[in-house]
Amino acid sequence: MKIETIFKTFSVSLFFLLLIISCGTTTSTIKENSNVVESNSQMPSWIIQTPKDNYSYVGIGSAKKVDGSIDHIQTATNSALNMIASKIEISISSNVVNSLIEKGDIIEEEFRSKIRAKTQMDLEGYELVDSWENQTIFYVYYKLSKRRYETIKKKKRDEAIQLALDNRLTATNNLAKNNYEDAIKYYIKSLEAIESYLSETLEANVDGEDVYLGNYLYKKLQDVFSDINLIAENKNITAELGQPLESAIFKIQNDNGENIEDFPIIFSFIRGNAEFIPTGKSNVFGKCKVSISKIKSTKDLQTIEAKYDVSKLLNTESIILNKLLTTLSIPSARITINVKKPIIYIDSKEMINENVVNIARIEPVVKEKLSSMNFKFTELPFNNNWEIKIIANARSGSQISSLFTSFADLTFSVTEVESGNEIYKTTLNHIKGIDLSFEKAGYKALENIAQQVNEEIIPDMLGNIQ
Repeated sequence: MKIETIFKTFSVSLFFLLLIISCGTTTSTIKENSNVVESNSQMPSWIIQTPKDNYSYVGIGSAKKVDGSIDHIQTATNSALNMIASKIEISISSNVVNSLIEKGDIIEEEFRSKIRAKTQMDLEGYELVDSWENQTIFYVYYKLSKRRYETIKKKKRDEAIQLALDNRLTATNNLAKNNYEDAIKYYIKSLEAIESYLSETLEANVDGEDVYLGNYLYKKLQDVFSDINLIAENKNITAELGQPLESAIFKIQNDNGENIEDFPIIFSFIRGNAEFIPTGKSNVFGKCKVSISKIKSTKDLQTIEAKYDVSKLLNTESIILNKLLTTLSIPSARITINVKKPIIYIDSKEMINENVVNIARIEPVVKEKLSSMNFKFTELPFNNNWEIKIIANARSGSQISSLFTSFADLTFSVTEVESGNEIYKTTLNHIKGIDLSFEKAGYKALENIAQQVNEEIIPDMLGNIQ
């Protein structure tokens, strides 16, 4: 009995000892490598009401927890930093940016949103004050000293200004050597260096003069373009449809009449169409020829434009820089091309059951369609540029009651007379015609072929001339 009593006494004592130890153990621990506080304690006051701090920007973020993931930590942190960024005043005091807003080139709220996003991305010096979580949600509390933020921002701004001034000097040196492409490139780099501050009246000293740097660099870039003259060697030239063109030449000079070498140009047909190389560079004589292998459009008057492609030097997603560059007056020039149509001879053979018809159905449609596009025809195979060959035959099919059916086939080809090359060929098969006799059904099948030639074959031919 004594042993049993002693054992019961020992068990009770051990139970109370473990209970005391358990009650004395903290319910909050800090996860290693995450600074995340796990807590079963009461929700802290900073979650219920955002603290007021005259000397710091405060950010509170939260995120729902997902089993097996710690993504909620980063999500809550981003939310807190976004809150801090939203409290930092965005000043729009730059004349350049205000002008873009007034003209509607950029939307002010969209611009402010972009600046806030960039501000959040570039935030430094913020501190973790506290964090709290339960089983379903995680909260985090950050703050950023206003004085520290201004110190860091000034340091970054000064570094950006210096980089912009260094790029400006490189641009100036290149301009002195008539190296316009690199001058443009480095002026754009100067603007890129201060893109985060283009909305501000950024002051700097340039060659002993105090300037607003964004406005100054924009004007200098415009001055470079204003000094470049892009000239069409011949403003009006003649070309032939489907043929190459060698005489579309542009010349690039500065205001002093000096040729500009290695200047990049982009070409585009603003009216008409052709197969051509869309870019080029000026040679030692300042000339740049457009490499056109074939005129494709049937328009009588076509226009090709040459201009400097400023977008290829832009390596940023800044909406300000994109819009600024589109407002620049870029040198350009145009050439009008008078397109000569080939003279056509048509060799047509239309048949019903291998017998040549008295009245053709397809040839008149071809002539009418092409004549509406100012093509010329000759009745004899002399002095023509193209020969169109049409072979069509309708054959009798079946009869059901008083209705007769015929089926027609077509071969349609185009040959360039000078070279002897067949530049286009197509066929149609088994085109149906129904009427009150086999002959009438044959004519109906030929008419149906003529309709397809008008609506499909001729446009396809003109779009695919080889």
